[in-house]
Amino acid sequence: MKFQCTHCEKINDVDDSSAGQAVTCEECGNAVAVPPQFLDSGTVINDFVIKEKIGSGGSNTTVYLAHQISLDRPVALKIVHEATEQEESVRNELLREGRAAARLTHSSIVQAYAAGEEKGVYYFAMEYVEGTTLHEILTQTGRMVVDQALAIIGEISEALGHAWEKERLVHNDIKPSNIILSKRGEKKLADLGLAHRPAEAAEDHEPVSGTPQYIAPEPLQGKGIDCRSDIYSLGGTLYCMLTGTPPFVGQTALETAKKHLTTPLTPPEERVKEISANVSHVVQCMLTKRPEHRYSSYDELLHDIRRVQQGKKPTKTLHEDAQKPLIGGEEESTSGKET
Repeated sequence: MKFQCTHCEKINDVDDSSAGQAVTCEECGNAVAVPPQFLDSGTVINDFVIKEKIGSGGSNTTVYLAHQISLDRPVALKIVHEATEQEESVRNELLREGRAAARLTHSSIVQAYAAGEEKGVYYFAMEYVEGTTLHEILTQTGRMVVDQALAIIGEISEALGHAWEKERLVHNDIKPSNIILSKRGEKKLADLGLAHRPAEAAEDHEPVSGTPQYIAPEPLQGKGIDCRSDIYSLGGTLYCMLTGTPPFVGQTALETAKKHLTTPLTPPEERVKEISANVSHVVQCMLTKRPEHRYSSYDELLHDIRRVQQGKKPTKTLHEDAQKPLIGGEEESTSGKET
């Protein structure tokens, strides 16, 4: 285990059996306590010193506030706990996606700094953003006013469009808790491209990555994903921002996921009278059950968002089969897993 001396900030490397004990710092000679457990405050992973736990991405990831030694800056460090259990090809894909995200620069994307592995620990270092997630805001307020919701979704759409055009990245887990409103008023999309394989089908009945309330139907069916899958999840997020509830909610994660395949969407204008027919139309076009009926690109989506912001009708036609249930064997492939 590597840890940082609290006296001189020298990095010490000790045997794991020394955890929780006092040792002599190799540099300053002072007695210093080794972190009681791996990833406790003071633990060093590559170029990063763990400070404190600040969040969780689900059962397989934990996010820490850390300090990057070489550049003397705070970072959000996501540790992927399940990476060591995966095949080598999947491990390499995790790193490839993290590095692809690191090549992106956009004002509405949480910057990915580095992706790597040390002694079986896979990590992603990202920009540390002080702020509040949409999930936290909606928990307090219930829902947002329409103009504010559209403005936020417009900025996030621009960010996703940038990622898709530059690196063909699919986020694959868009939800209110992955959108941050910073203290400086910025809108930031977190976790872009981390631990996801864009445009590939889920095979061998592996668990589907995503959050049941916002996941698109096609990954649940074992089909390939592209930017339209993210547009669906973004539509679910917008639906929640406008109405105060996700588009589909069941008693269990599996029941919720199946509703995306089988249950027709209740138009948001029927939930909240202040939502105009034009805004409701855009949301419904984002949340069609079949990707070919959705907006085909972020440019097309943004065009309609800007039109409804100006009080004009959207140009996208809502397909008559937009909410026709996906039935048969496709329904049985559902395996949503919240992350």
